[in-house]
Amino acid sequence: MKTSLPEIIHQRKNPQQTIEDNDLSAKERQKYHADKKHSNLDHKIQEGDTVLVRQQEQTDTTFQPAPYIVTDVKGSMVTAAKGGHSITRNSSFFKTVPEQDSLSQLAYPEAESRHRSHSHSDELDTLVELTQNGPPPQQTAP
Repeated sequence: MKTSLPEIIHQRKNPQQTIEDNDLSAKERQKYHADKKHSNLDHKIQEGDTVLVRQQEQTDTTFQPAPYIVTDVKGSMVTAAKGGHSITRNSSFFKTVPEQDSLSQLAYPEAESRHRSHSHSDELDTLVELTQNGPPPQQTAP
């Protein structure tokens, strides 16, 4: 008994196209995992920011004491100027300086603590009175 079974005809893709598709998906997976492993983050430096510049010399302080103003940002390449001097470095060489408002809060924290401790000083005065004079006399009902 001879019978022929129906055959499914497979249409084959172009082998070169299959190779390119597999290569592209593999590269995307590799990039995803490499970025995840190295935690690549974008810098947040923008034009007009005030920054400090990391110094090259090991014997000097880490950052130059005088701040620069960012004039141009292209990807990770940052250009900053101070006076007539302009420098271009990778964004990792710069550290942003906080805004003036937050600097004043950092420089004068005692002003804020005085406001907070004012209510505590009233409580402290009450405790001192109690310890010196004893508890207040209890009033009896008539």
